[in-house]
Amino acid sequence: MNELNQLVGFLTETLKQGLTVAQDKVPAYVEQVLAYGFIKNLVGIVVWVLLLTASIIALTKLLQVRSKVKAKYESDGNYSSFDTIYDWSFAGFTGIVISVVVTALSFLMIIVSITQLIKIRVAPIVYLIERTAQML
Repeated sequence: MNELNQLVGFLTETLKQGLTVAQDKVPAYVEQVLAYGFIKNLVGIVVWVLLLTASIIALTKLLQVRSKVKAKYESDGNYSSFDTIYDWSFAGFTGIVISVVVTALSFLMIIVSITQLIKIRVAPIVYLIERTAQML
């Protein structure tokens, strides 16, 4: 019976020490999770803005080339083989569709990242709960 009491006392003391260590480490963990989420979303915004800019530039260039080809065709009624690639053919249409999709996706991801940043600053507990739920 004495050994059982010693074992119970040892286990109780070990649990208390574990809880003390956990309580000391939780605030640092929470701060690191919030800081990581903030930086991750901030970097994501920068990447998506660069991708958005590139897709808008590509879309603008494709539309400019298409309008030049159309104007050339209307003026002389003759395409060269180089110009037909950029007409409203499969290649030109595909380029424009891809640019529009990438632009829309980039814009959407920027909005999502901004809402995550707001959530981290305004409601950090909600952000932590969502992150914990994602890990499970």
